[in-house]
Amino acid sequence: MNDLFPALIVGGLYGAIFIIAELWRIYGTPSPEATRKFVHLSGGIVSLSFSYVFTSHWTVLLLGVLFIGIIWGTKKVGLLPSIHGVERKSQGQIYYPVAIYLTFLLCNLLQKPHFYLISVSVLAVADTLAALIGVRYGTKKYRVEDEKKSIEGSVIFFLATFIIVHLGLLLLGDLGRVESVVAAFVIASLVTIFEAVSLGGADNLFIPFGTLLLLQKFTPNPADEMFRQLAILTGIFILICVIAQNTRKLSLSGAVGVAMLSYAAWALVDYRWFLPIITGYLLFNYTNLVIETPHTKQSKFRIRAVFYTAIIPLIWVFVANFFYFKGRAHHFLVPYIVSLAASISIYWERRSRLENITTAVFKNLNFALRAILLTALYVPVQIALESKLPPVQSLVACFAGIILSDRTYWIISKNVVDWKRISYLRMGVAVIALGSVVAFLLSKLSFF
Repeated sequence: MNDLFPALIVGGLYGAIFIIAELWRIYGTPSPEATRKFVHLSGGIVSLSFSYVFTSHWTVLLLGVLFIGIIWGTKKVGLLPSIHGVERKSQGQIYYPVAIYLTFLLCNLLQKPHFYLISVSVLAVADTLAALIGVRYGTKKYRVEDEKKSIEGSVIFFLATFIIVHLGLLLLGDLGRVESVVAAFVIASLVTIFEAVSLGGADNLFIPFGTLLLLQKFTPNPADEMFRQLAILTGIFILICVIAQNTRKLSLSGAVGVAMLSYAAWALVDYRWFLPIITGYLLFNYTNLVIETPHTKQSKFRIRAVFYTAIIPLIWVFVANFFYFKGRAHHFLVPYIVSLAASISIYWERRSRLENITTAVFKNLNFALRAILLTALYVPVQIALESKLPPVQSLVACFAGIILSDRTYWIISKNVVDWKRISYLRMGVAVIALGSVVAFLLSKLSFF
């Protein structure tokens, strides 16, 4: 009941924002992007108060659900063109309240209200400035799949994020000046990359959530550890991008996506979680088992495919990070491996159906043998590095998880027709989530 009055005020403010945006659209001459960003900025500013006025995350969840319901319902019936009027396809208005809630929930658990303030400020202010300045003054364009962005917008986003994070840490936290500058530079660099390669409004999810996780990672550390993390980040990006340039199987945006996942695995857990990614990446790039060398720029493995491939591994990284300081991160290593290896198995099967596969000895390898080989490639190394992993259970769980994901994917694919590429990618996420969860449960059963 303590949250009832603040919730009513916040609900009224959100309603007022929608009304003002519609009145501006009707009586002014703004672009749809301008009214949309007005709602984005104003709603974000209102949301900044949540960590200080709400005591329960359930209140924020309820407000988020109501917000999503209004957005979804008005889009269906053609209302609120001030929000829905942009031509590009975007789910950003749905991701926005989801990101606010998740960020609020985690900051409550961490007891870091200033982390919430910084993260949501980056989403509300930096993202809005980047979009508006990019649209108005952006002349140097770059393309990320079917979306165009501008260098000018990305630069503004970096500068705004740097200022927000630096001042937030310096004024609201207990970091020294040098540490706050280094942390702000690294966080701004990474979050700018999140924003640059995000598609379909996914930046509304990745910006605050990514900012929060990076704040959690960097702020407890002295300056020398921050510089070490910066060196690791630079090394990973150079390695991934050099390999991509050498083999030409990934676009630049795809390589950046892999590098981001790689750094998240290393930084949020440890180097052992980076090894499965680089193993699969080398297999992907230096054999023709998973994907052939593309003949055109459009046929390269791009950020959208990387995004859907990385969703489940990234979730396991986040879970492991939460349990890392409790010494329980190893419990999630097997399902994490499955989430990576199962994707390779599925792509391998797709590739093996092509007549021009060059590694003929592996062309007709059935799913069980693929699962055995991938399990043997990944798990023994991790068992050797992590003494807490039960060897037999880990091998069995990984093998079963890969087979379950692979077979489920191809059984469903066999029984559907006329699906778009995005539908197959989403189905892949679902079946790999299933396989990795089953692998997690099997790895915890004491049947040996």
